[in-house]
Amino acid sequence: MLDGGDGDDLLYGAQDNDELVGGAGVDTLDGNSGNDVLVGGLGADLLKGGQGLDQFVFDTFDSIDTISDFAVRGSVQDQIVLAKSSFTGFAGATAQDLFTGGFLRTQAAGTTTDLQVDLDGGGDDYVTFANFNGSLTDAVIASHTLLVDSFLV
Repeated sequence: MLDGGDGDDLLYGAQDNDELVGGAGVDTLDGNSGNDVLVGGLGADLLKGGQGLDQFVFDTFDSIDTISDFAVRGSVQDQIVLAKSSFTGFAGATAQDLFTGGFLRTQAAGTTTDLQVDLDGGGDDYVTFANFNGSLTDAVIASHTLLVDSFLV
């Protein structure tokens, strides 16, 4: 695991499977090839998984991270990983439940797609926490999102 800690960091993975954690600050995380886990942490970060089956992990929604190469075609199936603890009153939920229940949605924003969260599921207080290059729908993101109880990063 490579942890940038506080400050603005440039973290680059090797050719194998890497865990990159940006910590606080405005970070750039580049997984390179391999099946990588990228955790931006606090601050507006740039996340590039590179080749392989990558996981983009979110347990805070305080800023907007940009995912430059989220891939969901062919043998490359990247994933969004969210902490269940971030969603109040939604124990036992699936990613699809979060979209249909008003907790998550996608919004087209020109040539990008925003992933937004409403932590209480009321559907009236959405905050953008991730931005993807290209056009992605709720259904595509929901089918590539995992909810986990905790992270072992």
